[in-house]
Amino acid sequence: GEDLLARVISKDIEADINPIRVVEGVRRFADIQYLKELEGFVLVYVEADTKVCWERVVLRAESKSDVEKTYEQFLKDRGQESEREIKALKEKADFVIENSGTLPELYAQIDALVS
Repeated sequence: GEDLLARVISKDIEADINPIRVVEGVRRFADIQYLKELEGFVLVYVEADTKVCWERVVLRAESKSDVEKTYEQFLKDRGQESEREIKALKEKADFVIENSGTLPELYAQIDALVS
């Protein structure tokens, strides 16, 4: 089912001895269903301006299609089923980080959160 990934990840986290564990790529409420039951679970929503996200995808060039992706194609991709719940997760987040700026600005926000 939709919760398979969340069940596996929550078991991995329970077995991990590190004090801070990060799970990235959460896209659906089902992805956090089991995670939020773990002691100390914190949901951090990371957002960035849509144009900035598109520019970063193109610059990362993880695939040939990314390099050639227009802004309009990028917006269309963000409307796919796998992307639809992401914005709604923000309402459930314990913290929101704005990632439209520089790496030092992002790191400063993460450091403040961890502190």
